[in-house]
Amino acid sequence: MRLFYERRELKNGGGSLDALLITNGVIESTDYLSELVDKNKIVICADGAVRYLRSIKRLPSCVIGDLDSIDQDDLDWINNNEVPIVLFDTRKDYTDTELAVRYALEKGSTTITLTGAIGGRLDHSLGNLYLLVLISQHNCAGVIIEKEYEIRLITKRESLNWGIGETVSFVPVSETVEEVTVNGFEYPLEKENLYLGHTRSISNIVSDENQMVEVGGGMLLAIRNK
Repeated sequence: MRLFYERRELKNGGGSLDALLITNGVIESTDYLSELVDKNKIVICADGAVRYLRSIKRLPSCVIGDLDSIDQDDLDWINNNEVPIVLFDTRKDYTDTELAVRYALEKGSTTITLTGAIGGRLDHSLGNLYLLVLISQHNCAGVIIEKEYEIRLITKRESLNWGIGETVSFVPVSETVEEVTVNGFEYPLEKENLYLGHTRSISNIVSDENQMVEVGGGMLLAIRNK
Protein backbone atom coordinates (compact mmCIF):
# COMPACT_ATOMS: atom_id res chain seq x y z
CA MET A 1 0.00 0.00 0.00
CA ARG A 2 1.35 3.42 -0.89
CA LEU A 3 0.12 6.85 0.09
CA PHE A 4 0.23 9.01 -3.05
CA TYR A 5 -0.16 12.40 -1.43
CA GLU A 6 -1.99 14.45 1.14
CA ARG A 7 -3.06 17.73 -0.38
CA ARG A 8 -3.84 20.68 1.89
CA GLU A 9 -3.23 18.66 5.06
CA LEU A 10 -5.98 18.61 7.64
CA LYS A 11 -4.83 20.27 10.87
CA ASN A 12 -5.91 19.44 14.42
CA GLY A 13 -6.24 22.60 16.46
CA GLY A 14 -5.90 20.67 19.74
CA GLY A 15 -8.37 19.50 22.34
CA SER A 16 -10.82 16.64 21.94
CA LEU A 17 -11.53 15.64 18.38
CA ASP A 18 -14.83 14.03 17.41
CA ALA A 19 -14.70 12.58 13.92
CA LEU A 20 -17.55 11.54 11.63
CA LEU A 21 -16.62 9.02 8.92
CA ILE A 22 -19.06 8.71 6.04
CA THR A 23 -18.50 5.48 4.15
CA ASN A 24 -19.31 4.76 0.52
CA GLY A 25 -22.08 2.40 1.57
CA VAL A 26 -25.85 2.67 1.49
CA ILE A 27 -27.53 5.76 2.95
CA GLU A 28 -31.12 5.57 1.74
CA SER A 29 -32.14 8.82 3.41
CA THR A 30 -29.87 11.71 4.40
CA ASP A 31 -32.43 13.20 6.83
CA TYR A 32 -30.23 12.48 9.85
CA LEU A 33 -26.91 13.36 8.22
CA SER A 34 -26.87 17.12 8.84
CA GLU A 35 -27.30 16.56 12.58
CA LEU A 36 -24.37 14.13 12.63
CA VAL A 37 -22.19 16.60 10.73
CA ASP A 38 -23.00 19.37 13.21
CA LYS A 39 -22.01 17.18 16.18
CA ASN A 40 -18.50 16.39 14.94
CA LYS A 41 -15.37 18.50 14.70
CA ILE A 42 -14.11 16.84 11.53
CA VAL A 43 -16.01 15.03 8.78
CA ILE A 44 -14.12 12.50 6.66
CA CYS A 45 -15.58 11.07 3.46
CA ALA A 46 -14.42 7.70 2.18
CA ASP A 47 -14.18 8.09 -1.59
CA GLY A 48 -17.63 8.10 -3.25
CA ALA A 49 -19.39 9.04 -0.01
CA VAL A 50 -18.84 12.64 -1.09
CA ARG A 51 -22.14 12.39 -2.94
CA TYR A 52 -24.07 12.24 0.33
CA LEU A 53 -22.59 15.49 1.65
CA ARG A 54 -22.97 17.20 -1.70
CA SER A 55 -26.68 16.29 -1.64
CA ILE A 56 -27.10 18.22 1.64
CA LYS A 57 -24.68 20.98 0.60
CA ARG A 58 -22.17 20.32 3.40
CA LEU A 59 -18.43 20.17 2.72
CA PRO A 60 -16.31 17.43 4.26
CA SER A 61 -13.12 18.20 6.15
CA CYS A 62 -11.24 15.81 3.86
CA VAL A 63 -11.69 12.91 1.44
CA ILE A 64 -9.76 9.63 1.72
CA GLY A 65 -9.36 6.74 -0.70
CA ASP A 66 -8.25 5.76 -4.17
CA LEU A 67 -11.02 7.84 -5.82
CA ASP A 68 -12.19 4.87 -7.87
CA SER A 69 -15.85 5.30 -6.92
CA ILE A 70 -16.32 9.07 -6.87
CA ASP A 71 -18.29 10.73 -9.66
CA GLN A 72 -16.54 13.45 -11.67
CA ASP A 73 -19.10 16.06 -10.59
CA ASP A 74 -18.43 15.24 -6.93
CA LEU A 75 -14.68 15.35 -7.51
CA ASP A 76 -14.98 18.74 -9.21
CA TRP A 77 -17.05 19.97 -6.25
CA ILE A 78 -14.42 19.09 -3.65
CA ASN A 79 -11.61 20.39 -5.86
CA ASN A 80 -13.38 23.70 -6.45
CA ASN A 81 -13.85 24.05 -2.70
CA GLU A 82 -10.24 23.06 -1.95
CA VAL A 83 -11.18 20.12 0.26
CA PRO A 84 -8.07 18.16 1.39
CA ILE A 85 -7.61 14.80 -0.35
CA VAL A 86 -5.61 11.86 1.00
CA LEU A 87 -5.07 9.72 -2.09
CA PHE A 88 -4.06 6.05 -2.11
CA ASP A 89 -3.15 3.56 -4.82
CA THR A 90 -6.00 1.26 -5.86
CA ARG A 91 -3.79 -1.71 -4.87
CA LYS A 92 -3.92 -1.22 -1.11
CA ASP A 93 -4.11 -3.35 2.02
CA TYR A 94 -7.15 -1.72 3.63
CA THR A 95 -10.61 -0.60 2.58
CA ASP A 96 -11.20 3.13 2.18
CA THR A 97 -13.23 3.05 5.40
CA GLU A 98 -10.38 1.52 7.40
CA LEU A 99 -7.99 4.06 5.89
CA ALA A 100 -10.36 6.79 7.09
CA VAL A 101 -10.48 5.25 10.58
CA ARG A 102 -6.68 5.03 10.75
CA TYR A 103 -6.37 8.62 9.55
CA ALA A 104 -8.81 9.84 12.21
CA LEU A 105 -6.86 7.95 14.88
CA GLU A 106 -3.60 9.42 13.63
CA LYS A 107 -5.08 12.90 13.94
CA GLY A 108 -5.89 12.25 17.60
CA SER A 109 -9.63 11.56 17.42
CA THR A 110 -11.22 10.70 20.78
CA THR A 111 -14.57 9.62 19.32
CA ILE A 112 -15.19 8.15 15.87
CA THR A 113 -18.70 7.80 14.41
CA LEU A 114 -19.25 5.81 11.23
CA THR A 115 -22.32 6.13 9.04
CA GLY A 116 -23.21 4.46 5.76
CA ALA A 117 -21.33 1.47 7.19
CA ILE A 118 -24.17 -1.07 7.24
CA GLY A 119 -26.05 -2.17 4.12
CA GLY A 120 -25.08 -2.98 0.57
CA ARG A 121 -22.23 -5.49 0.37
CA LEU A 122 -22.30 -7.93 3.29
CA ASP A 123 -18.51 -8.30 3.39
CA HIS A 124 -18.03 -4.55 3.78
CA SER A 125 -20.76 -4.37 6.43
CA LEU A 126 -19.07 -7.09 8.49
CA GLY A 127 -15.68 -5.47 8.01
CA ASN A 128 -17.06 -2.14 9.19
CA LEU A 129 -18.54 -3.74 12.31
CA TYR A 130 -15.10 -5.09 13.21
CA LEU A 131 -13.56 -1.65 12.74
CA LEU A 132 -15.18 -0.87 16.10
CA VAL A 133 -12.64 -3.34 17.54
CA LEU A 134 -9.75 -1.50 15.88
CA ILE A 135 -11.04 1.81 17.25
CA SER A 136 -11.37 0.36 20.75
CA GLN A 137 -7.83 -1.04 20.59
CA HIS A 138 -6.61 2.55 20.21
CA ASN A 139 -8.48 3.66 23.35
CA CYS A 140 -10.95 5.62 21.24
CA ALA A 141 -14.75 5.51 21.49
CA GLY A 142 -16.41 4.16 18.36
CA VAL A 143 -20.03 3.95 17.24
CA ILE A 144 -21.92 3.16 14.04
CA ILE A 145 -25.00 5.33 13.57
CA GLU A 146 -27.46 4.74 10.76
CA LYS A 147 -31.00 6.03 10.36
CA GLU A 148 -32.43 2.80 11.78
CA TYR A 149 -29.52 1.43 13.83
CA GLU A 150 -26.92 2.36 16.42
CA ILE A 151 -24.11 -0.07 17.18
CA ARG A 152 -21.56 0.16 20.01
CA LEU A 153 -18.76 -2.10 21.18
CA ILE A 154 -18.92 -2.69 24.93
CA THR A 155 -15.69 -3.72 26.69
CA LYS A 156 -16.31 -2.36 30.20
CA ARG A 157 -19.14 -0.53 31.98
CA GLU A 158 -21.25 1.83 29.87
CA SER A 159 -24.37 3.87 30.53
CA LEU A 160 -26.91 4.18 27.71
CA ASN A 161 -29.90 6.43 27.17
CA TRP A 162 -31.93 4.64 24.52
CA GLY A 163 -35.70 4.89 24.11
CA ILE A 164 -38.12 2.80 26.15
CA GLY A 165 -39.61 0.06 23.99
CA GLU A 166 -36.70 -0.06 21.54
CA THR A 167 -35.25 -3.45 20.65
CA VAL A 168 -31.60 -3.99 21.54
CA SER A 169 -29.49 -7.06 20.87
CA PHE A 170 -26.17 -7.98 22.44
CA VAL A 171 -23.83 -10.01 20.23
CA PRO A 172 -20.52 -11.46 21.45
CA VAL A 173 -17.49 -10.59 19.34
CA SER A 174 -14.94 -12.52 21.39
CA GLU A 175 -15.22 -16.26 22.06
CA THR A 176 -16.47 -15.64 25.60
CA VAL A 177 -17.80 -12.40 27.05
CA GLU A 178 -17.48 -12.73 30.80
CA GLU A 179 -19.71 -11.52 33.62
CA VAL A 180 -22.17 -9.55 31.52
CA THR A 181 -24.59 -7.39 33.51
CA VAL A 182 -27.51 -5.68 31.76
CA ASN A 183 -29.86 -3.35 33.63
CA GLY A 184 -32.77 -1.23 32.35
CA PHE A 185 -34.01 -3.91 29.96
CA GLU A 186 -36.98 -6.26 30.03
CA TYR A 187 -34.62 -9.25 30.28
CA PRO A 188 -31.82 -8.30 32.69
CA LEU A 189 -28.54 -10.19 33.05
CA GLU A 190 -26.41 -10.42 36.19
CA LYS A 191 -22.78 -11.46 35.70
CA GLU A 192 -23.62 -14.06 33.06
CA ASN A 193 -21.22 -15.32 30.40
CA LEU A 194 -22.21 -14.95 26.74
CA TYR A 195 -20.64 -17.04 23.99
CA LEU A 196 -19.74 -16.47 20.36
CA GLY A 197 -22.13 -18.36 18.09
CA HIS A 198 -25.05 -18.30 20.55
CA THR A 199 -28.19 -16.14 20.39
CA ARG A 200 -28.77 -15.91 24.15
CA SER A 201 -28.98 -12.09 24.13
CA ILE A 202 -30.82 -11.27 20.92
CA SER A 203 -33.94 -9.02 20.98
CA ASN A 204 -34.02 -7.47 24.42
CA ILE A 205 -36.36 -4.52 25.12
CA VAL A 206 -35.47 -1.21 26.77
CA SER A 207 -37.66 -0.88 29.87
CA ASP A 208 -36.08 2.02 31.78
CA GLU A 209 -35.00 5.53 30.84
CA ASN A 210 -31.43 4.80 31.93
CA GLN A 211 -29.67 1.60 30.97
CA MET A 212 -26.35 0.09 32.01
CA VAL A 213 -24.27 -2.63 30.39
CA GLU A 214 -21.13 -3.97 32.02
CA VAL A 215 -18.65 -6.50 30.67
CA GLY A 216 -16.10 -8.20 32.90
CA GLY A 217 -13.98 -9.44 30.00
CA GLY A 218 -14.26 -9.71 26.23
CA MET A 219 -16.10 -7.66 23.63
CA LEU A 220 -19.85 -7.29 23.15
CA LEU A 221 -21.75 -5.50 20.38
CA ALA A 222 -24.81 -3.57 21.51
CA ILE A 223 -27.16 -3.14 18.54
CA ARG A 224 -30.01 -0.68 18.91
CA ASN A 225 -32.96 -0.88 16.54
CA LYS A 226 -34.47 2.62 16.53
